[in-house]
Amino acid sequence: MTTTEDFQTQVKGREYNSHLFVDVYDDDGVWLSVNSSAGGTRMIMNKQQAKDMIAALIRIVNHIEAE
Repeated sequence: MTTTEDFQTQVKGREYNSHLFVDVYDDDGVWLSVNSSAGGTRMIMNKQQAKDMIAALIRIVNHIEAE
C-alpha cells in the first residue's frame, strides 16, 4: 500500500497491472478507482457508504481468517 501526502492511497492487486486507488473527494466524500488490465471503474461515495464498504471488507476478511 502506498500513500502520498494528499491522502491518495494505492493498493496493488494480485493480478498483473491491477490497482485500487482511494482519495478524499470534495472534503466530504471518498473517491474509489479500481483498475486492471481488463478495464476499470471509478465511483464517489459519501462517508456512510465508505464505512459500509469497510464493514463489508472486514466481514469478508474475518470469514477468510476463520476458515
